[in-house]
Amino acid sequence: QRRRARQLETRNEALAWEANHDALTSLPNRRVFDETLGMWASGGVPFALATLDIDHFKNVNDTCSHQVGDEVLARVAQTIAGAVRDRDLAARYGGEEFVLLIADADAASASVVCERIRTSIARLLWDVPVPNGQVTVSIGLTVWDGEASTEVLLARSDAALYAAKGGGRNRTVVG
Repeated sequence: QRRRARQLETRNEALAWEANHDALTSLPNRRVFDETLGMWASGGVPFALATLDIDHFKNVNDTCSHQVGDEVLARVAQTIAGAVRDRDLAARYGGEEFVLLIADADAASASVVCERIRTSIARLLWDVPVPNGQVTVSIGLTVWDGEASTEVLLARSDAALYAAKGGGRNRTVVG
């Protein structure tokens, strides 16, 4: 009976992990991000929100293959996860888009984190063919002002992301 209980406990832990993480990247998924963003916004602790999008990702899938696209997603996710602290949250938002919640951050300190991530991704060496031999990301960053709703924060981060893409890609824009 104890062995069966341990097996059930182990299986429940595995199911909980699967329900909260993206299978390809192993990052927390959008559900975890949405819950965490809501908690942080109601908690009164300063934080920054960054939205990252892989530049020209459709071109990777269309010209290289979806398998290469999957490898790009996994390595970008690994790079992002390796650049944040344990108290921060890096998550896959959907498709080729990732989000970061950076605890106790103002625009200047969050920009440093985002730039470190952006340049690390741009410097990655690839064993698989990627267009122009490089993968880059554009980043939209905003800081919670203590009042904005989560919807407003997401909209500000998204607007900054579009400004980064419109400004030539491979850059961080604070909005």
